Amino acid sequence: MRCSPFLLVMYIALFMGVFVSCSNSSNPSSGDEDVEIEIDPKLSALIFEGGVAVTRPIPSTLSCDSPLRIKVIRHSELRIGAPFAFTLESEQDTLEEVTSVLVALNDADGYIEIPGRLYNHVFELAGELEALDSIQGESISLQFALRTQTGVIGPLAPLAIAISDKEETQFHSATYYDGIRSLYLRNSQAVYSPPPEGALDDGLPQIESLSGISKFPPEGPFSITIKAEHCEENLSVVVKSPFSDFYLSVPFTSCSTSSVHLCGFISGYFREKRNVSPPTIFLGDTMVYQFALQNKQGVGLYRNWAIQLVSQKEAKLSRQEYYTNTWVTIPAGSFMMGCSSGDKDCVGNESPQHRVDIPSFKLMKYEVTQFQYEFTMRSNPSHFSPYGDGQDCGPECPVESVSYYDAQDFCENIGARLPSESEWEYAARAGSTTPFSCGDDPSCLDATAWYRDNSKGHPHPVGQKEANAFGLHDMTGNVFEIVQDDFCSYTYAPTDGSPHEDCHSDHAMRGGSWYTQHVRYLRTSHREAIPGGYSIIGFRCAMDL
Repeated sequence: MRCSPFLLVMYIALFMGVFVSCSNSSNPSSGDEDVEIEIDPKLSALIFEGGVAVTRPIPSTLSCDSPLRIKVIRHSELRIGAPFAFTLESEQDTLEEVTSVLVALNDADGYIEIPGRLYNHVFELAGELEALDSIQGESISLQFALRTQTGVIGPLAPLAIAISDKEETQFHSATYYDGIRSLYLRNSQAVYSPPPEGALDDGLPQIESLSGISKFPPEGPFSITIKAEHCEENLSVVVKSPFSDFYLSVPFTSCSTSSVHLCGFISGYFREKRNVSPPTIFLGDTMVYQFALQNKQGVGLYRNWAIQLVSQKEAKLSRQEYYTNTWVTIPAGSFMMGCSSGDKDCVGNESPQHRVDIPSFKLMKYEVTQFQYEFTMRSNPSHFSPYGDGQDCGPECPVESVSYYDAQDFCENIGARLPSESEWEYAARAGSTTPFSCGDDPSCLDATAWYRDNSKGHPHPVGQKEANAFGLHDMTGNVFEIVQDDFCSYTYAPTDGSPHEDCHSDHAMRGGSWYTQHVRYLRTSHREAIPGGYSIIGFRCAMDL
C-alpha cells in the first residue's frame, strides 16, 4: 500500500499528539480571562461544526494528576476547502461532566470552543479549513484541552499539523527517532529544531541531581525529578535522545524547591527482535535520554537516564551518572616541565627542564569512557568492548583505540578541546616535583595506576585508583592520553648552545597505560609518540575558563 509523504507527516503527528502540557497550578483561571484579544487568522481558518471563537486567552491548565488528560489526537488530512475530522482520545473512561473541547494555537491568543460530550474515551470534532493564503503549505501547532460543565479545564495537549493546498499537496518533513517519540512527558513541548549542544560555563545552569523510580511498566506513569544547582526565572529542562532531530522542552514552573517534576509515561510502541525495517524499538533495547537545563544564555551539560525495555509489560529505568564526566578546575601556577632533578631515567626528549606558566583551566576528572564516547559519537572503536576482539571491559572503562582526530572531534563536540602537553604535565604533577606524581618510590604506583604488574592484561573502569592532589584519576596508567601538541624534541648546538626543534609526525601521548611494563615509562615527564588506533591509547578533554 502506498503512503503519500503528507500522510506520513500526519502519521508522525498522530504520535506527537500524546505530548501533554500541564502546569503545577490547580487553578483553572489565569486571571486574564476578561482581557479582550484578537483571534489569530490561522486559528480562525479552522471552522469547526458548532465551534465558537472566544476572544480571551485560554485559561491556565491543571496539574499532571488531572483526569482530563488527552492521550491521543488523530486527524484526517487537512486540505484547504476540504472537510476534516479530529478525534481526541482520553486516558480515562467516559467523563460525563466533559462538555466541550478548547482549541488554541501554541501562543494561546484566543481559542475556539467546540461543544459535545466525551463518550467511551472519544470526543469527535468535525469541520473545514477555510482558504487563506497565509496558511497554505504551512505547519502549525495547536493545543487541545477538555472542559467540564463546571468550567474546569484539563492539561493542554499539543499537536503539530501540516496544511496542504487544495490543488497541490505541500508539506514539511522531518525524521524522528522513535526513542524520543516513545517518551511522553505531560508538561513538555516538542521543539522542531536540532537539539542544542550542552556546555559547562559559569553563565549556564547545571543539573545538581536526577532522581526517580527505578522500574515501571510501559504506558504506566513514572516520574523523574531534576534538581538545579541554582534556580532562576525562565529556566527549563531540555530532553533529547541520541538520535533525535528534535527535542522536548519542559519549563520550571516554580523555583520554590529548585526542582522540576517530570511526570509522564512510555508508549508501548515496541516490537520483538526480528527482521523488520526501522524505525523500531526492539525489546531488550536500552534508550538513553539526555537532560540539561536551559536559560536565556544557553544550555548546560547533559545528564542521563536509561530505559531498557525488558518485555511488553516491563521496563527498567536507571540513572547513567557516569556519563557526566566531572570537570576539575586546575588552579593557575608555574612548574618546572621535564625531568625531575636527580632523575636517573631521564632521556633527551624530556630535557631540558624549563619553567612554564599555566593559566587556570578545566580538565576532566576521568578519562573519557566508552559509554560517554559512544553516546556522543554514535560509535565505539574500543578493542575491549562488545564491538572489539578483546574481552568486554564495560561502559565505564576508558575508550581506547582512538586516533588524535577522533579525540579532537569528541572534545569539540562537547564544546571542549584536548589539553596541551604542558597543561597535561602540570595537572599530572599536581604540585609534585618527584619522578612519579605519587612520590620517589615506584611502589606507590600500585595505589594510583593500572600498569603491566597489576592490570591483568586489560584496562579498567575509570576512577578506581587514588586521585592525585588535584583530584584527577588515572593520570598515570590505564591508557595513554593524547594531547594537542605534536611530539617535538630539542637538540642543542655544541658551539653556542642554540636549540634545534625536531618534531615527529605523530602527536604526543602522556601517562603510560595498562600495558606499560617498566616503571620508568610511568614517570610524569615521560613522553611518547605513538600512532593512534592502539588499545593503549585514550584521552581526556580540557576547557578554557
